[in-house]
Amino acid sequence: MAGLMERPTSGVTPTDTTAVQTTSESQAVEQMLSTRSPQRPQRTPTFYVEIDGKQLEAFEGQTILEVCRANGIEVPTLCYDPKLPGFGACRMCVVDVEGCDSPQISCSAKAEPAAVIATQTDRLREIRRTNLELIFSDHNAYCLPPCQNKCPSHIDIPGFLKANAESQFRESARIFKRTIPFPSILGRVCPAPCEDHCRRDEVDEAIAIRDSHRYAGDQVLKSMWDENIDPPLPFELQPKTGKRVAVIGSGPAGASAAFYLLVAGHDVTIFEKDPEPGGMLRYGIPQYRLPKIEVLDGEYQSITRLGGRFECGKMLGRDFTTADLKAQGYDAVIVAIGCYDTNDLGIPGEDAEGVIDGLDYLHTAALGLEYPNHEGSRVVVVGGGYTSMDCSRTSIRLGAKEVTLVYRRDMKDMPAADEVHEMIEEGARAIFQAGPTRVIADEKNRVKGLEFIRMQLGAPDASGRRRPEPAPGTEFIIECDRILKAIGQGPDMTWASVGADGVATTKNGRLKADAVTFQTGRDGVFGCGDVRNGATTVVASVADGRRCAYAADAYLQGLDLGEIRNRQTLAEPQPEFLSIVPFTGETKEPRRRLKALHADERKHDYIQYEIPYSKSEVMAESTRC
Repeated sequence: MAGLMERPTSGVTPTDTTAVQTTSESQAVEQMLSTRSPQRPQRTPTFYVEIDGKQLEAFEGQTILEVCRANGIEVPTLCYDPKLPGFGACRMCVVDVEGCDSPQISCSAKAEPAAVIATQTDRLREIRRTNLELIFSDHNAYCLPPCQNKCPSHIDIPGFLKANAESQFRESARIFKRTIPFPSILGRVCPAPCEDHCRRDEVDEAIAIRDSHRYAGDQVLKSMWDENIDPPLPFELQPKTGKRVAVIGSGPAGASAAFYLLVAGHDVTIFEKDPEPGGMLRYGIPQYRLPKIEVLDGEYQSITRLGGRFECGKMLGRDFTTADLKAQGYDAVIVAIGCYDTNDLGIPGEDAEGVIDGLDYLHTAALGLEYPNHEGSRVVVVGGGYTSMDCSRTSIRLGAKEVTLVYRRDMKDMPAADEVHEMIEEGARAIFQAGPTRVIADEKNRVKGLEFIRMQLGAPDASGRRRPEPAPGTEFIIECDRILKAIGQGPDMTWASVGADGVATTKNGRLKADAVTFQTGRDGVFGCGDVRNGATTVVASVADGRRCAYAADAYLQGLDLGEIRNRQTLAEPQPEFLSIVPFTGETKEPRRRLKALHADERKHDYIQYEIPYSKSEVMAESTRC
């Protein structure tokens, strides 16, 4: 696995930058180098080494890279100069040496008698690719397509679309899994920020990137369910390290971290507070959007098939602490418990019977339970994200007579604007630019209604959206029996004060963990996902879990995370460098959209309502890239 140990030093530049010097400067440098490196006398072979299956002569004191070059074996380098001692800054010349736990820097590692060396393996290619991306990320000419750059996990989108177009769906899924382990899950629940920056939109419409990797992932699941074929691995499975890792939380961040640590050869146990694994994926996203058995359980098999173990019904702070896990012999602990505490509305009357946390509501529905007397009720949902959409559409499926969603900004500012039309088709209504002011209750403190005030949009806030401000004298009331709060959530950090956890929280009540090394205040305890960042998207949490796995992997190898952190100061790409010559003369070809069941058919149950692409459709759509 390409861990953090191969990350390049910030500011490394290839040796060919001397081309910009004048002739006299170049001659002066050449003269200086020649005085440093006198001609070496002729040597005689002293031993043999094996490189890529070939027995080759080597001299005492030669580096592995020198032996490779002397025998015509290509090993990529950027910072190497034969006139200077090996520096190893670019980490591009890594090779595998039998008996060594981690890849060796061939420009500085000496050749040893009878050494067995490999220069081309899946793992080495992945390490070099990662290191080259990091080198590019350290300057403003950021060499990523706009779609890939905007993806929180920087998936190789052109790569997997090309594989799709060639009917290589297993290869497409493998490319996807290099940065995200779950193509089918993300193919259903990702908000697809990549599509907002697709260059095909300059010709006609953005490519259906999300729906395309969904198809590839589904084909892998089909072969697993039907033929018991293991899902493809993103890179070579590493030998067992003997290191034990506890991951707390089996949602998107925790599952992602577990997957990449398993591929790296570590032993991983995932602790989950609920009866089954999945976290927010199982208990916060309804079945009609994410089928639990076919898709969620299917893709989580990639963890169990690698030897990962789930221990469900065990909750941090109630059943154990991070200190307990360390005492039990776990070499590293990753906290990825998500955000489950719904934010309050902060208005009078919020304690009335019938005011319900949106996530609790979805969790109860996922367990197959229902709130009392839900049939025929009038429901108001407050919020504009995917949780509010899921609450509204689940209420319809549970028999609510009226469902009204109210959001304080414009529809275009909604995080889940892409689902509004589907919600309305199913019978809900939406009111925009209104904020709640007080809950109206009867004499028994049961909800009778919710008062709102109209909002007018003011100056932009930190998010770039115009700030909603109350318009005096515009109050109105919506009569209702239930109020579902879906205005964001935070993590439950009460466990941090239980026992000797030794972790700190931020001023926002989140787990304090370093943005690069993911370390908390306790040695060997890491944090990732929503518990560290606050409520985000599934794709952002999965990406955070992967990066945390790399940091934990480096820690388990005994590497200096402080040094690694110093290498990881990445420059923000400048937008102008992402601009490419405009399209001219391309044939227009509209985007292929997934068909869906009619609202009257889908709103009464939880079946998956989107109809996936056929093979010919996904190949044609991918060809548009």
